[in-house]
Amino acid sequence: MSDRSELIRRRAYQMWEERGRPEGLDAEHWYAAEQELAEDDAGPETEALRDAEEAEKDRNRGNLPAPSKS
Repeated sequence: MSDRSELIRRRAYQMWEERGRPEGLDAEHWYAAEQELAEDDAGPETEALRDAEEAEKDRNRGNLPAPSKS
């Protein structure tokens, strides 16, 4: 099992327990855990990294000034 699948499995299990261990909702819990992890992946750190990469691409294209060195 991949690390990501293991994270999803653990989170889905946690959701199942938090909701009183209902029967027949395993797929819903799995999907909700996947969505939650996808949102975490797109968290502030990831967005900041994407922004920095885009700014670097723009600088390379000559669209932005180089960052100032303090």
